[in-house]
Amino acid sequence: MNTPVTQQTGNKVVLVVDDDDTTRLLTSTIMTDAGYTVLTACDGAEALEKVAEHNVDCVVTDVMMPNVNGFDLCSMIRILPDGDRIQILFMTGLDDLESIQRAYSAGANDFATKGFHPALLLERVRFLLRNQQLQDALRQSEQRLKYAQRLASLGHWERTLDGRTRAISPTVCKFLDSTDPSQVSWDYLCAHTHPDDVSFLQLNMKRAITRHSNFQLEHRYLGTNGELRILRHQGEFNRDANGEWLIYSTVQDVTENRAQEERIRFMAFHDPLTELPNRASVVRDLSRIIAGQGTERRMIAVFALSLDDFSRITSSLGQDASNAVLKAVGDCLRRQMRDSAHMSINESGDVVDELMIAHAEADKFICVVNNLQLAEAATSIAKRLQRTIATPIKAGDSELQLTASIGISIYPDDAVAANQLIDNAFTALMHTKDQKAACQLFSADLTQSARQRLSLEAQLRQAVEKEEFELYFQPRLNLADNSIRGAEAVARWRHPTLGIVGPGEFIPLLEEMGQIAEMGNLVIGMAARQAARWQRNLDQNFRISFNISPLQFSAVDLVAEIDQAVARAGTRHANLEVEVTESALMSNPEQVISTLKSLRERGMQIAMDDFGTGFSSLGMLRDLPVDILKIDRSFVMDIGVTPSGSAMVNAILLMARALSLDCVAEGVELDSQLNFLAHNNCHEAQGYLLAKPMCAADFEQWINKWQKQKASVA
Repeated sequence: MNTPVTQQTGNKVVLVVDDDDTTRLLTSTIMTDAGYTVLTACDGAEALEKVAEHNVDCVVTDVMMPNVNGFDLCSMIRILPDGDRIQILFMTGLDDLESIQRAYSAGANDFATKGFHPALLLERVRFLLRNQQLQDALRQSEQRLKYAQRLASLGHWERTLDGRTRAISPTVCKFLDSTDPSQVSWDYLCAHTHPDDVSFLQLNMKRAITRHSNFQLEHRYLGTNGELRILRHQGEFNRDANGEWLIYSTVQDVTENRAQEERIRFMAFHDPLTELPNRASVVRDLSRIIAGQGTERRMIAVFALSLDDFSRITSSLGQDASNAVLKAVGDCLRRQMRDSAHMSINESGDVVDELMIAHAEADKFICVVNNLQLAEAATSIAKRLQRTIATPIKAGDSELQLTASIGISIYPDDAVAANQLIDNAFTALMHTKDQKAACQLFSADLTQSARQRLSLEAQLRQAVEKEEFELYFQPRLNLADNSIRGAEAVARWRHPTLGIVGPGEFIPLLEEMGQIAEMGNLVIGMAARQAARWQRNLDQNFRISFNISPLQFSAVDLVAEIDQAVARAGTRHANLEVEVTESALMSNPEQVISTLKSLRERGMQIAMDDFGTGFSSLGMLRDLPVDILKIDRSFVMDIGVTPSGSAMVNAILLMARALSLDCVAEGVELDSQLNFLAHNNCHEAQGYLLAKPMCAADFEQWINKWQKQKASVA
């Protein structure tokens, strides 16, 4: 029996059920990356055991499975204690109407066909869990309300069947704004009831009197000061001591309770920050529009909009300012959509007669335009939305100029279901990444590309876990005596089918996935072990340099990680060299400089990689804990090609000499470049002229051959 999952605060448990290993891996991977606790099962029978043992919040399940299929699993979950609150999403290859209807009849909350963008599955699950949270809040509110009603001070009212008051409590008189109990009667109540509720009140009371049945009524009441209250009456009929029928009732002012319930209902379909409709609202209304189209199928455009570089606003101005910007953007979009109603969108004469604007989450919005005559009009509308966003927005004392990227999907060309249309729009939006003010129409190729990327991410994550990496080494030539006393280590991925994969293919992806720290720790460990070997076999002072990602400085205790790697390998800090980029130094100067100083105190040398491509100044270099400048290959390539190219490299060498820094030239491919560097007192050089990066065994053979050639020349 499995140990029940321990849930952290706010951490939801998602159960992924699928008999296909690949699909189960991909789905569970993306859920894990989002911070959810993930359980897996290969069929419905195993899934039922997991649901019984753990507090599962959401089930993502296939339909056609051995033993217990998805339909039966859903039905069985619904009869379990608290099974009604578990969110269930069917993900299957079935797409016929009968299967969809059967899924919802079994109790499914959502249904998606296989083949849609896997990355958007996370958004569907987030939406379901937000819906669950709202439902839980509503249940708790209703329970609290019932408890409060039991404890509340209720007014008591006794009256005859013709409406004359026999007894009334001061509380009821207060509700009715009366200081004289003798003036209160049924007619008095009706006279001050909201005009739209009078007929309802009188009709239902007359029916209760005729049947002598218990009653429960609510209506709006207009106070003498114009205040609108909601009064609740609950009563029954009994004879008094003289045998006369009387109406005994309690009266309660439930205005605040109803307002709270209305607020909860509002929040179920609206975003609390912007008060715009949310995704659930768009799905509901868009589904209604699609259902009402019948066979006509007029085009509908769905726009997924995301603010470019919005995280920069939060980091520089703070959360309050970013919230204010989101509200301002929502207001701008709302005005634009409203002002565009019944207006020609473009020269083609498209007229918009139904519009929606919603806040999906974070910096993302959804817009829907119904009844397009031409699909091409969607691009014109997207540009209009982008111009709206580009209007300067005030944020405190600052005025911000924003841009937005947009993904578009079209009904019925791209999908015929509301959820799928929205997912496709966000798929298109995802493919505008690293662009600004971009606009992308959905196509099936985008989904395939996204699936391939997600598959690569899953493989890369496994590669980190299984340590499917090795270091290649490029020698660094000392230009003073032509000796090799160091090498730069670069990581390679030993892919089981693709072979050796270079760092340019996977390092950026690891940074996006948030796993660069784990990969960086592997590199540190491998470099330390190799340094220990070559310290013994090549040169006591042989030094291996390796790159540190800017993200590693904040993700791990870099000093402690290197200390542990050095101790485990049995080498020295002096046999390792850290390479950092100018961007790393600029991103978080205090933390980075503190870390580098600690490493330097331990005997490590610090190199600034790709020098000249960033923004370092002479004054800044003077204060940095740096020993070596690595001249970027783009400058080395210009040596001898243009006078300014050679002059730039010479200027860097002179500046380094003035600051007592060594220089290493990267990307040396020509003898003329090497001669220029040696003549101008560059300390070291590396590049294809000497050797390409090699595995450790090949590097040892190469350096032995180099040393023999050097000895024969001497």
